[in-house]
Amino acid sequence: MPERNGLITALDLHIWEEVFRALRAWVDAGQAPVPISVNVSRRDLYALDVLGTFEGLIEKYDIPPRLLAVEITESAYVEDCELIVDIVEGFHDLGISVHMDDFGSGYSSLGMLKDVNVDVLKLDMKLLDAIDAQSRKARSILEAIIGMANLLDIRVIAEGVETESQRQLLVKMGCLYGQGYFFYKPMPKAEFEPLIANRTKVDFRGIHADSIERFRIRDLIESRVLSDAMLDDILGLSLIHISEPTRQAEISYAVFCLKKKQTAPRPPDWYD
Repeated sequence: MPERNGLITALDLHIWEEVFRALRAWVDAGQAPVPISVNVSRRDLYALDVLGTFEGLIEKYDIPPRLLAVEITESAYVEDCELIVDIVEGFHDLGISVHMDDFGSGYSSLGMLKDVNVDVLKLDMKLLDAIDAQSRKARSILEAIIGMANLLDIRVIAEGVETESQRQLLVKMGCLYGQGYFFYKPMPKAEFEPLIANRTKVDFRGIHADSIERFRIRDLIESRVLSDAMLDDILGLSLIHISEPTRQAEISYAVFCLKKKQTAPRPPDWYD
């Protein structure tokens, strides 16, 4: 609704300011802050100097850019790819990572990933319907998307994770991170802050992805590059690298690791 009636830009500006204010407050209180991602709408890209706005907020609140990420919807990339390419590179120059939001919502093209240098691919929750629908073809498509992203060294987050069965299957497909009601519902800052105050349950390193270096079929099989789900279904639609990652605990970019959690690593030295 705000995007249709033109209020989205004012709303986004308010949210961005509040996020920077919260990060500053956490740092001043001696609390190790977690990276926060904010949405940038299509209207923002045309109505605002988005890069200048974020640069100004970084200077105003003296916040390390590594604590920020921006999410731009997939449809914006399709509308004006050249503009988005420039915007993404501008955010990278500022030290801010970029997420492609709602990937798979209707405009998806894996080919676009080679043109836009995004850091994280957020799978639209509609793609998880394929898991629940038990459609072999749809599941294969979902796995191929995850596999292609891993091949391109793009980190993947599944949106809308609501059940343990979804979590387990996503892990088998090679998707390590997810967000959704299975973990927590949206909550006010007053409820969120005690969660991140417990350093044993927070992974401050952020999300990461492994990359593939070799493509010899024998090496792929012997090194377990093919995902468990793909081997189970005897499908060869995509080559997925899932070398055993560090099993992470609770919160990372307010996104949750889909692997079973163990003790989280200590915060990096620059958080002290």
